[in-house]
Amino acid sequence: MKPFLSRRQALQEAALGFGGLALSSLVALGAEPTSYTLRPKRPHFPAKAKNVIFLYVGGGPSTIDM
Repeated sequence: MKPFLSRRQALQEAALGFGGLALSSLVALGAEPTSYTLRPKRPHFPAKAKNVIFLYVGGGPSTIDM
């Protein structure tokens, strides 16, 4: 074992540990049988909109500046 760890090495070691914890919880969630399907479900009420305009504005000011 190395007697001295740099800040970068310590953060890398910690990130690997936290990543392993997250991965193990994701694997555990995937092992459970679920009845969830990705099929679209019928809406609770009939849709009124015929068309939708989706606006994506990339590169706008941040929320801190507004």
